[in-house]
Amino acid sequence: GRNNCMTCAGFVHECVQRISFERMAESNAKRRLFSSSTLPDVTASPRSRSFSGLSTLSRRLREQQEEVLELEKATAKSLAIDAKPTVEDEYLTAKNRVFVLPESLESEPFKNLTSVLLQWVNSLLHTRRVLVSDITEDFYDGQIFVEMLEELDGDPTLSDGSVPLGSERKRSTLDRVLTYFASQYQGEVKWSAEAIFNKDLVETMHLLVAMSRHYHCSVPLPRHVSVSAVYAERLDQRMVTKRLKAELTGAEENYGASVKAVANEDVFDHLFLQAPEKVDDVERTLLEFVNRHMNKVGVTLHSIGKQFADGLNLIYLISLTEDFFVPLCSYFVSPMSEEQQRFNVTLVFDFINDVAVLPDPNLCSPQLIINGDRKATMRLLYILFKIYKGLDAAATERPLL
Repeated sequence: GRNNCMTCAGFVHECVQRISFERMAESNAKRRLFSSSTLPDVTASPRSRSFSGLSTLSRRLREQQEEVLELEKATAKSLAIDAKPTVEDEYLTAKNRVFVLPESLESEPFKNLTSVLLQWVNSLLHTRRVLVSDITEDFYDGQIFVEMLEELDGDPTLSDGSVPLGSERKRSTLDRVLTYFASQYQGEVKWSAEAIFNKDLVETMHLLVAMSRHYHCSVPLPRHVSVSAVYAERLDQRMVTKRLKAELTGAEENYGASVKAVANEDVFDHLFLQAPEKVDDVERTLLEFVNRHMNKVGVTLHSIGKQFADGLNLIYLISLTEDFFVPLCSYFVSPMSEEQQRFNVTLVFDFINDVAVLPDPNLCSPQLIINGDRKATMRLLYILFKIYKGLDAAATERPLL
């Protein structure tokens, strides 16, 4: 029995050793297989190893290019999304803001008022090659107001000769312009520099309406124009809003005069509103007529507006067309004030009234000529053109309007 047990124990020990040897052989085989697959083949030629490396590099570059293309597509897709902030989004970032409701922006009275004001501004700034198209975006920095007041008042001190680029310089320009206008305006001030600089549509419109009233805008303004808006104010980390109604134009006497002017619209109103592309051609023809006579005394005029504002060139033109001398004591040869300019222009109106019918005062008046109003000056020159064009055969070959 003891021998049988020893024999069994020996058999088991032998089996265990055999299993251990088999597992060690299997492990060594796997290690060799792994080593042969990861280590470079030293038996391969250098050329084949080089091509293998280039293939790997090309694959990596291709993968990087694909990643870049995917990133560009994602960026383009995000940019294509309309990210224009809504009124609610602006509420969250505003401190004190006024938002005009969409129904007021789309109303016909508001659109008409906006169109009239833009037409008046563009008429003033025509000779400066300035075109205004947006009330809030074009006026907030004060530069357009500088251009307007230089045309209306002829005061070159409003501008420092440079275009303001930084926010501080833009705000400084706006403050300077509003202070200048407030010193002359006699009505109620319904605007502030801070609101206009923050592109507040309502207060910008209030300022433009006040300027058109102060400088006797020749373009008729619609009456009783108001807008509904929401006033948003941030208080203690929360936004407080309230609705309000802002009256932009009322029923004042000057608006009534404007309504009267609507009934007396002339060919120039239709020209400016319906065929603005022909205005330059008409102005060029009128200047040709003027310069045919002014060249006799060595004077050449280049634009219609401020060059006639003091009345001197109008007096010289009438003197040359009528072939008579106007005594120097009859007018101010070097007008230094608006009153002296008004005296000269009124004298011109008296001369023309003796030979022709003057336009409606709301369409053409001495004050409008002094202000350099382009349309009013063209009306006055057109009267002289019709009277005296027969003196020049070239002027009779084609009609002006």
